[in-house]
Amino acid sequence: MLRVLNEKQITEIENVKPIMIKNFLMDIRKKNRSTNYQNDLLKAFKVYFKYAFNEGYTESLLTEKISNAKGEKTIIRTFSDTELKMMLKFYDKKSDFLNMRNQVVMCLLIDTGIRLSELTGLEEEQLKLL
Repeated sequence: MLRVLNEKQITEIENVKPIMIKNFLMDIRKKNRSTNYQNDLLKAFKVYFKYAFNEGYTESLLTEKISNAKGEKTIIRTFSDTELKMMLKFYDKKSDFLNMRNQVVMCLLIDTGIRLSELTGLEEEQLKLL
């Protein structure tokens, strides 16, 4: 940002305009920087310009109307019904303790949506046995 301000020969904070900040962030986007990186820069600008506003260096909060960059949403691929049935059937034919335990663990994970860390942290008194 300082480089951009120097190029435009802006040396006073009062001369910075919101469009300059937006243009700087757009340049960052064009350089294929991650959305998180762009938002981290904006967060730093917001803190700086809020300080400048609170101290009376600027008449308005310059970053007030600048919103975070929206990133691509990650779509989590889930198991199909067929895949789930195959996983459960894997333990059907075996009747030793470990295979029965593993089948119960699979059923709990699938049926409840519980996280593995939550499952391993369960205490006996938390379970309602039928």
